[in-house]
Parts: sequence; C-alpha cells; structure tokens
Amino acid sequence: MDNLVDINSGEPINIKPKEVWQCYNVTFVHSKDNTLVQPYFLLNKDDMKVKIPFKDFTEKCNGIFTAEDRISRSRFILESEYDNIIAEKKRSAEEKQRIEEERLRIEEQARLERNKQIMNKYGNKYGKLICEGKVCLNMTKDMCIEAWGEPCYINSTIVKRLVHEQWVYWGSYLYFDNGVLTGIQN
Repeated sequence: MDNLVDINSGEPINIKPKEVWQCYNVTFVHSKDNTLVQPYFLLNKDDMKVKIPFKDFTEKCNGIFTAEDRISRSRFILESEYDNIIAEKKRSAEEKQRIEEERLRIEEQARLERNKQIMNKYGNKYGKLICEGKVCLNMTKDMCIEAWGEPCYINSTIVKRLVHEQWVYWGSYLYFDNGVLTGIQN
C-alpha cells in the first residue's frame, strides 16, 4: 500500500506484500453530509503506526472488500445519541421505581387500615393474632377466615345438635364445634 504515513513521526510508510501488521484498534468516523460511517483500521508494526481508511483498504486490496462492505451509519449511533438513550433508560428506571414505591406505600397504607379495622372489630387479643396471620382456640369461623382466608375444603358432620366441621388448608386443618375453633392440626 502506498501513501501511508506513520502516525507518530509523519514519515511515509510502505507496507510490503506478506508483511504482517497488527490491527490494534478500529475506529468509526462519520460526517454529517455522508450517510455512511467510515471505519479506519489502526495498525502497528515495531514502532510504526498507521491509520488506514476502510475505503483505501478496499481499493488497495484488489476488490477483496467491496463498497457493500462499508457500514451504514444507521447501524451505529453517535455518542450523544447513546448518552440520550442511557439518560432515557435511567429516567424510565427511576419512574418505574417511583411507581413501585408508590404501589408499596398504598399497599402498606391499606394493610395498616385493615389491621386497624380488625383490631376495632375483634379486640386486642384476637385482632393482633389475626393481623399476624395466626389462629388460636376459641376463635370464630369469621376470625379464622380473616387470619387464613377461605379453606380449600370443608368437611361437615352433624351429631345430636352438634355441628362439627373440618376446614382443610394446605397441610393444616381447623376443627370447629358449632362455629367455634376447638382444634388445630398442622
């Protein structure tokens, strides 16, 4: 290749056939009036460094690379465009975080309001247990539903005016006699 200049010294360099140079970097430059990004190879050998535009490389390599090998600028973005994308992603992440924090705040507010209503309805002893998702003997069916939710199944037996129910939860059972919790099995 002819007309090459050492980047460091400005001295002309002539790369001979079969001479091995190392490509230590590739850079891309664009001009506003061109729709293509111009790639440059940065090569070095010993203490010499050259910058070869891809188009010169194409022209001087006997058609190994064609004009189609040039890279469309639409495949690349400017650093300022990249910075804008990153800033937008950051704004979007911050907005998602703000929305999530607001959702959590609303959920916490609703939980506190529910706990207050349960405490008012069932008193301190049972209200505290229900708010913690616990059940204890002598609770009513309504209290147990507030604490554990609806059971998966209910098995009922009626014997001499006694209504006995077994509520089935995943891995746990509650036993009621006439609507009052009389047994817990885990």
